[in-house]
Amino acid sequence: MTIKITDDMKQHKINRRLFIKNTTLSVTALILTGNNAFSAKPFPPKNLLPRWRGFNLLDYFSPSLLRNPDANRTTEDDFKWMADWGFDFVRLPMAYPRYLSFNRSKDISKDDIYKADSKVLDEIDQLIFMAHKHGLHVIQTGTGIN
Repeated sequence: MTIKITDDMKQHKINRRLFIKNTTLSVTALILTGNNAFSAKPFPPKNLLPRWRGFNLLDYFSPSLLRNPDANRTTEDDFKWMADWGFDFVRLPMAYPRYLSFNRSKDISKDDIYKADSKVLDEIDQLIFMAHKHGLHVIQTGTGIN
């Protein structure tokens, strides 16, 4: 049996050297890319937000005044300890009645919500200042207490 090579077949003839070169390049590329070559997952996007590591400071979390105001207070040593251990963030959740000046035997009135206790606000400022002094980022949030 004889195969006759037509002009159409000659046009589609594969150059053996070119085939080996292209195949070698393709196999090398697959080996270098490893398992990711056939994965359907795209590369995960790089998170541009920093990853914060820190603590909640509960000094002003409760809406009621503390019985012993000096008990369990955050100190400058606490901030130093946090920074030394690699933490970079503190959250200060606050109940708004905690920093208001009003008669606590009655419900808060509309006018009372504008009466901030300057002593408590100074304490909060001092707490934030100490955190910044030790390179800690601070966020203040409300607790949503009604």
